[in-house]
Amino acid sequence: MARIDPDALNPVTPRKRQSLDDDADQQKTKKIRLALGPKPFNLTGLPGDILHIVANEHLESLDFFNLRLTSKHLRERTEKAFGRRYFKTKKFMLSPMSLNALLDISKHAQLGQFVRHISIGSERLQSNYLHAFEPASRSATEVWRKEYFEKYSTFVADQERMERNGDDVQILAQVFESLPNLESVSMGEVALVCPIKALRPFEDANLTQSWGVEKLIRELGAGDEPSFAPAQVPSVQRPHIPMRSRLLIDTTMGRAFDVMFKALREAGRELKVDLAIPRLPEPRMMPFDLEDGDVWYCLPMVRSLKFDSGWEVQERGTEVWVEQLVRDTVPTSVSLRHMDARSIGPNTPALRMLPVGFNAPLKTLKLFNLWEIDVDLLKTTLMRLAPSLTTLDIATVTISMTQNPTRRLRQWMEVFKVIRGLLALTSLSLADLYEYCDGNLLRDDPTDDAAKKTESKGWIYGIHLRGHKQIAQALSPDAYSQGISRESEPLIGVGWRKTMIGG
Repeated sequence: MARIDPDALNPVTPRKRQSLDDDADQQKTKKIRLALGPKPFNLTGLPGDILHIVANEHLESLDFFNLRLTSKHLRERTEKAFGRRYFKTKKFMLSPMSLNALLDISKHAQLGQFVRHISIGSERLQSNYLHAFEPASRSATEVWRKEYFEKYSTFVADQERMERNGDDVQILAQVFESLPNLESVSMGEVALVCPIKALRPFEDANLTQSWGVEKLIRELGAGDEPSFAPAQVPSVQRPHIPMRSRLLIDTTMGRAFDVMFKALREAGRELKVDLAIPRLPEPRMMPFDLEDGDVWYCLPMVRSLKFDSGWEVQERGTEVWVEQLVRDTVPTSVSLRHMDARSIGPNTPALRMLPVGFNAPLKTLKLFNLWEIDVDLLKTTLMRLAPSLTTLDIATVTISMTQNPTRRLRQWMEVFKVIRGLLALTSLSLADLYEYCDGNLLRDDPTDDAAKKTESKGWIYGIHLRGHKQIAQALSPDAYSQGISRESEPLIGVGWRKTMIGG
């Protein structure tokens, strides 16, 4: 039987062939349009610079971490943003856990390159656990002992072994020497965040906790201060646990300074040093010996000094120590924090020495939480620093009442006049300025006593200015002569609302 050709039964006519060719052309055109047309948005297609800005400046930490987990490509593209955001400045405590983490970072081929500044916190695990409890609750520690004492004892033993062998000095020296882009180190900042949980959002953003603090607090069952627990919670119902601020406190005081100075000298590297001199528990106890060889080696590296509370109420020996520290260093930035002149009169010693005691021109001055400062002393200090001062930050400062007090807020206007004359000044921050404080800053005075009302007046909120021209305009008499009543709430300069409090 003859074989039948299938194509003979279905011949392709010219019209049908043209139709098939048209279909093929349409499919090809569709593919070309899809290839050349707009594509759906995809983060992986973003240029590296834009992705860096998005990741580093516009994402919360949790969102940033989740983004890095979505793909290997995004993880690699955000490596620089991750390093700059989380490793440029780090703070560590002198504990085995924290220092070993720092050592691991320094050995990491990528993350170690991002570290520019290292801060050494003064936290130290309390050797006597009973001191971490409130006195009233020390007899009720058995529950805590059963769960945490073995782990606590291990941590303490590791810490004491490290200190005895000098491992902390060796690790820091190795880190200081090996980090390729390390520029500066600091020592002496506040050890822990505020024990009052509700007040932590108001703390200085620079006062961060050291690496490993939260883990120790969590693993040892510590908590916030019970004395600041809500009033409706009876004391008998509050947990008998160690307090976070008492569990991690350096009772040896100056040892952390000694460790850092020794490590810097062993590393043999020129780094900038920021020193924060904390409040001292005893008048005659100095943080470190200025005649020590390691200290003497590091003093020329000091870039900034910060003096915390207690310095003006100490004995003469303390003031002499501060004066020698000032003479032996060349800082360009000084901060005074938490000083109360009411116990010794308005002429605060720490403020008096500012204009005359330093070997280098002072460029930055920060005054925070100073009480009862003499207005003439403040004006004299600013005028003497005028040739070099470029940055001024004054926050929560109260001017003392003179024997013949001027009209309310007039003294701050005199200070503003001096600030306008600081021709080198390019950055100014002012916030919460008061006169004649009577201790009732944040509530109205119900009395009709005009003098009493005067004692609790001030400006709240803040102003941040850049450039001498803007500073002079914002602090000109016209800017703050428009009225000072609570109802008007006039604006001063850029974003500074002048609000009267107390009357």
